Amino acid sequence: MTVFSSILLAIAAFLPWGKAFGETVSNGLAGDGVITLGIAILVFILVFIPKVPLWITFALGLISAAISAIVIYNLGLQSLTAEQFNVEISSGIGVYLSIVAGLGVAIAAVYQRKLNNHCPTFAPLGLSIVGALLVLIAAMYPGTKVPTLEISILGAIFLVVGGVLEAHCRIKKSRA
Repeated sequence: MTVFSSILLAIAAFLPWGKAFGETVSNGLAGDGVITLGIAILVFILVFIPKVPLWITFALGLISAAISAIVIYNLGLQSLTAEQFNVEISSGIGVYLSIVAGLGVAIAAVYQRKLNNHCPTFAPLGLSIVGALLVLIAAMYPGTKVPTLEISILGAIFLVVGGVLEAHCRIKKSRA
C-alpha cells in the first residue's frame, strides 16, 4: 500500500494544481508539487530499505498532505481576491490527489506497524491533527468556490479514524 500511495503522490505532482476560468494554469511541478514529488520518491526508496523506522514514513506522508492542504488554503485566499475582478480560481485534481496519497502513505505506515504487532502511538495524534486542519481550512471559506463540504468531510473522517485508533490502542494496552 505504501508503494501504491507513493506512486499516486508522484503522479499528483504532474496533474493540475490550480485552475483559472476552469482551465489549468499550473501543475504541481510549477510549485510545491516538486516537494511532494521528492517526498514520493523518498518514500518509495525507504519502503525497500529494511529497518527504517515507520514513523519516518508516517511523518513524510503527513508532511506531503499538509503541503497540499496549504496550497488549497492559498488558492482559496487568491480566489477571494480574484472574485473582485471576476476571475474564477480553483484547486485542481492534482492537489486533492496529493492530499489523499500523502494520507495514504501515513495510513500505510500505521497499518504496517499494526502488522508488526505494535500499537502506533504517533498515528492517532497525527491523523487527528490533519483532520482538524482540514476542518479549519474548510471553515475559513464559507460560501466560496473552495469545496468546503468535501474538505470538511475528509477532515471529519481523519478525526474519527484518529479517535478510533487511539481508543483501539488504549484498549489494547489495558488488556496487556
